Amino acid sequence: MSSIIPFEQCIARPSTESQVFLLKDHLMGVRNLAHSFFQKPNDVVKTLIELAAVSHDIGKAHVEWQKYIKGKKRKGPNHSSVGAVFFSYLAYHFLMIEEEWENYQWLWLSLTRDIADHHGTLKNANLNENNLEYADFEKMDMTGIERFIKNLFPFFKENNIAINVEILNNWQEEKLYDLVDEVVERNIEENIDNKMPYTEMMSILQELRTLTAILIASDRFDIKPVEDQRIFEDYNQLNMYIKEICDKGKNHSLASIREEAQTTILDQWQQQKEARFFTLQMPTGYGKTLTAIKLAVKMYQQQSLAKIIYVAPYLSILEQNAKAIEEALKITPLEHHSMAILNHKLLDEEDDEFSSLITQSWAHPVVCTSFVQFIKAIFPRRAQETLRRVYLSKSVILIDEPQIIDAQVWNLFLMGLQAIAEQYDCRVIFISATMPPFEYGLTEKPKNLYFKSNIENNRYVLRQVGQINEKTCADMLAYQPASSSAVILNTIQDAIKVYKELPFSDDSKRYLIHGLMIPIHKKAKLNEIYHALRELKDGHSCQNIKVVSTQIIEAGADLSFHYMYRARAVLPSMLQAAGRINRHGELELGIIETGPFIREETQIESRRFIYDSSLCRITDELLMEKDEWKEYQLEQLVKIYYKKMFQENSYEAVLQDIQSAYAGHWQALSKHEVFKSEDARLPIFIPWDWNYYHKYIPRSFLNLLHEFAVRHPTQLYDLFRNPNRKKWSYQKQKAFSTLFNQFVLKVPVKKALKMVSKDDFLLYKIPMLPDDHAYNMQDGLILGVDDIDDSII
Repeated sequence: MSSIIPFEQCIARPSTESQVFLLKDHLMGVRNLAHSFFQKPNDVVKTLIELAAVSHDIGKAHVEWQKYIKGKKRKGPNHSSVGAVFFSYLAYHFLMIEEEWENYQWLWLSLTRDIADHHGTLKNANLNENNLEYADFEKMDMTGIERFIKNLFPFFKENNIAINVEILNNWQEEKLYDLVDEVVERNIEENIDNKMPYTEMMSILQELRTLTAILIASDRFDIKPVEDQRIFEDYNQLNMYIKEICDKGKNHSLASIREEAQTTILDQWQQQKEARFFTLQMPTGYGKTLTAIKLAVKMYQQQSLAKIIYVAPYLSILEQNAKAIEEALKITPLEHHSMAILNHKLLDEEDDEFSSLITQSWAHPVVCTSFVQFIKAIFPRRAQETLRRVYLSKSVILIDEPQIIDAQVWNLFLMGLQAIAEQYDCRVIFISATMPPFEYGLTEKPKNLYFKSNIENNRYVLRQVGQINEKTCADMLAYQPASSSAVILNTIQDAIKVYKELPFSDDSKRYLIHGLMIPIHKKAKLNEIYHALRELKDGHSCQNIKVVSTQIIEAGADLSFHYMYRARAVLPSMLQAAGRINRHGELELGIIETGPFIREETQIESRRFIYDSSLCRITDELLMEKDEWKEYQLEQLVKIYYKKMFQENSYEAVLQDIQSAYAGHWQALSKHEVFKSEDARLPIFIPWDWNYYHKYIPRSFLNLLHEFAVRHPTQLYDLFRNPNRKKWSYQKQKAFSTLFNQFVLKVPVKKALKMVSKDDFLLYKIPMLPDDHAYNMQDGLILGVDDIDDSII
């Protein structure tokens, strides 16, 4: 017993030469922060949050944990379980004293689970499914802890509630899990005939997760304070910045119609600005992003919404529009996605290991993030992911290209988003030319802000042609008289076969782009194509441009071709592809042709491997009504497509997971992803020599290569294997990870194991491709067409 450290002397983290970080101070700091975050006038919930705050790290008083934090042991005991047991005892007795046990027992269980999970995965509520580790209270100064708690919460002393080893052991051995069973059983009984609407269940679930976020943020921010940042610039100044951008494009062929579209939409918003949800529908190329920024700035002026959260499906769109937002507002966005580079302008040099908190909590006036990261704010899987909702209040959320979200998850996403938007008083703008229906997920119908193309400003026509195969497709592209032309195929296998059939010609440049290219290669390839098109347009080149691609160039690529063949897919995808035709109105009329792409050898139409058969059928039925469709007609056709799609399948089955989560199975919600799960893949480092593409590589990545003194990709891999890398600062590790992952290709397991040995995967986790000839500098991974799964795009 003499080895027990007095509670007053216990530390929460390693001391410095000038400061000792006492555990009691940390628990008090977390309590104070939790109190400041919790704004609702509910004294019972407020006290429960405060009890959770002072309990969550109480296990750090354990003598073995104190040895660990002082460097005398390599690992300490699980302090989270100790905190959960301790809280469950205190909170139960508080609720009994207040005669509120019947009303708050589910919140009691939820907060107990949160404390147990506050450094890891957020598990289901039932503690008997995921048992807590036994709390070794004998090795803690319970006398000092009891005195600490009773000083903070006098009602325990006033009601003679003992807090000692014997009582707590008795609690965890006999009482706690029986009580959990009773709470769970009662919840099941109440939910058997539950007629509560899904929207109401979702609202309650999100309120519980808001309390989780308060606890996690209070814990993290007491260690490293992170203050929210909001837009503070004068509205007129922001408006002037935006006007400068518009003035730069005044000579653009679409300048007048863009201005008309933006004015029309701003007027529409002014008439219905009290709504919470909006759809912004404009044809591609009309300046949707800039219009959305104008709307957000108007909301800042008139409704004090001083934060912008921009959400996009693909990194290509995200990075492109993050740059556009910065140019328009003169505010450098905080980018939060897998390939984001930490911007030193946003961080203090001293932030180091805690700079991730700024990113995780979206503590910035403008945040650009991915669908993948955003859904984790709504349905977090890990405790740390709850941070991104702490500073979400009074934000404008811009959701770009929402139709790309998996239809199976769409309604669930909307219900979660609605609950979040209501709780944090946000406004949401969905941005797309092809908008899916909202009535199955939102109870509030979004107000439609729209500008339609018409016969006067029609930019292209879609024509239907007969079936085509690899050879005839290549011939068609080769002899296409248009100066810039592209074909978009449904799979990599199709794209590679067509590209191989495409003859070389001195009169043209040919390009191949697909999903088996490393990220930096794809960026460079897209930039190369963009610059080739610009040179052609400006008269600096006379070579025709021929591009063979998968769906990569359909969304987010600022490319404009005069002619395109799009292998028949589903209608929204085809309309997105059409957005790359005569995008800037440089021609009187661009041409996009479509028809069945039938593989010569198998006589199979390959879209069956990618798209749902029922959606293909709906597409065919609609398209077959006419041989030729103009741009403005296709926009209306897509609306009919979505109506038919959701009439046949409303995709509401997933909403049953809300009821499951309401019954305590949170992971029924957090398991969902915005995109369909891919087949299992393994990561391989590709030693791609970027020098050929040097002028097309983004400056930010060239700066990183210089920062790490990397002149050849093998040097980058050597740094990856360097054990000293673990000693780098957080910022340096993050920057390196971003750079390194630009050279990593995720390959389907069977194919990956043909390229790299299983032993290398086990040894290095991310092995380097051993065969220098297996990846082509220009065309990507070299595999036989029979080695490429049909599902890969």
